[in-house]
Order: sequence, then C-alpha cells, then structure tokens
Amino acid sequence: MKKRLRKKLKLAEFQELGFFVAGTFNKIDDPALDMFFERIIQFAEENNMQCGGGYNAEEFEIFVNTGLAGKDNEAARQKFVDFIAAAKDEIKEFEATELADAYYGDAGCDCEGECHC
Repeated sequence: MKKRLRKKLKLAEFQELGFFVAGTFNKIDDPALDMFFERIIQFAEENNMQCGGGYNAEEFEIFVNTGLAGKDNEAARQKFVDFIAAAKDEIKEFEATELADAYYGDAGCDCEGECHC
C-alpha cells in the first residue's frame, strides 16, 4: 500500500492510539461541570492530545487521542489518567481503558488496509 493511502487511512506509521475514560460525578452544579471540562480540554491541548465525549450531571465518557503510535503513548495515557484522578472534588469514580487504535479500535486493520470491524 502506498504511503499516501496509509496516511489517509491512519495505518502503519500513521496509526494513532487512544483510550476511553468513563466515570460518575459527585453532586456538582452545571457551572462547575463546565469548568471541569474546560480544564480537561486545556490539559489535553497542552499535552498534544485531543479529546471528545459527552457528559450529564451524573456521568461522563471521554475518548482521548494520544497521537501517533510510538511516541510514548502509554506515558501520555498515564498522565491524563493521573490528571482525572486528581479531580476528587468533581469525580466520584472512573475507569480508563487500555490504549487501542483510535480509528479502528481493537479490531484493527491488516497491512492491506482491510478493516476487521
């Protein structure tokens, strides 16, 4: 497969890794929730990560993209998890998945770009 296609499909050297973080909140008002997620977005941007997800007054789920595979993604994951763990005022409990392909999940794609989703 040509390099241009591998880049477009986020395969091989262009593969990106990420993980999910999901949890529940302590009793918290809407302005505090908004501030909490602003801090998360700022933290992700400062550490060259991207994140997106959703939340309501009781729970949240975020997907965090740590970037290209091979750039110490596990350290980036742990740094984000530690940041979330430090938010004891806002978060009651949470869990984070292991790193996986950000575009194809655990199913992955083979060398020919055939997805096994």
